Amino acid sequence: MQCNIHNTSNTNGSLQKLAQCVYAVSTLPCAPTADWPTLAADALSKLAPNAAFAVIIARLHTESLKASTDASGVSSNTNHPATANPFESRSTLEQLGSLNPKLHHFGLSQALISSAQILLPKWYASDASNHWKSTRPQQTLVSYYPLINAQSDENSAQNQQLALICIAAPNPNSADLLDHDMFSSVMSILNHKAAAMCNEQFNNSICWLTQREQVILDQLIVGCSVREIADSIDRSPHTVHDHVKSLHKKLNASSRGQLIAKALGHQDHSSQSQLNSPQIDPELLHQTSSSEFIELHPEARVRAMRLNR
Repeated sequence: MQCNIHNTSNTNGSLQKLAQCVYAVSTLPCAPTADWPTLAADALSKLAPNAAFAVIIARLHTESLKASTDASGVSSNTNHPATANPFESRSTLEQLGSLNPKLHHFGLSQALISSAQILLPKWYASDASNHWKSTRPQQTLVSYYPLINAQSDENSAQNQQLALICIAAPNPNSADLLDHDMFSSVMSILNHKAAAMCNEQFNNSICWLTQREQVILDQLIVGCSVREIADSIDRSPHTVHDHVKSLHKKLNASSRGQLIAKALGHQDHSSQSQLNSPQIDPELLHQTSSSEFIELHPEARVRAMRLNR
């Protein structure tokens, strides 16, 4: 009976963390603010406070799958070696290298969760990933999600694609493990939020807000007028108007209300697609199902059997 009570307590604790994480992710802005990746990483950290999370907007060459980082952020966890120094952590994410060619097999339009060892083999084998590595390689997870297709550059023969790449690593000094199914469920929401944050109007690329635009947007949210904003930043109302026009374009907002709504995380429901959890890599499921450290949910076992047929 004590075991059942203990299990119930653990389940309630996991559900509470899941609920906190879902809430934090759902309230992320639908605006390309410079700190969006960091806010997203901090939101994911609600799922496993002892773990480290990185959120990366990457540009992939669709043939070589070589990734370059557009923007990145890490969770603020001073107890985890991977994120104790955020600046150093972000610099290691600049060295992602190429993704596993097997991604072509799944299709670049397919959301996928795998281990870093499988999906980012070059990065995982390099020193850049040292602090993200686990004694159990299958526990350092990577989520891949295609955002928008970028047009090929005139000076480049290869097409490019923007993608959301998230890395999750448990703390080597903690017994806490990442639940694959919960991570997959949360990523389906974060993927959807990231897609809403992207704006496809400008050559299919993300137009990140400048620091000045971010300041003005924050003041619009709290109800400041253009005149009040101009006075507070020591600029003319005409200059502030120009920044507001730029904000409308970057957030694809047709009204002040829509602009503020997107900044507060509200999405246009008419353009939303169905939320689907990323497919968990069969190879990862095969590894974890035979591991003594991880107990998969029954639904995950069923998916593993189907995918491995």
